[in-house]
Amino acid sequence: MAKKLQHLIDRDLDLFARAERVLGSSKSVEKWFYSYPKVFAGKTPLEVYEEGRVEEIYQILGRIEHGVYS
Repeated sequence: MAKKLQHLIDRDLDLFARAERVLGSSKSVEKWFYSYPKVFAGKTPLEVYEEGRVEEIYQILGRIEHGVYS
């Protein structure tokens, strides 16, 4: 697992656990945190997290969990 993502996990285990529950596996979480979802306008979820926009990540995970296209 990449060092930056490991640092996120160490700081915010609740967020990682939620992402793993929604996305299905730690491998999927790693892939998602380094992807560029349109909803984050050219940024990765990891970059959004590092900007302190944690609530936005929780909101998007909730949308994914409920099948709402983002």
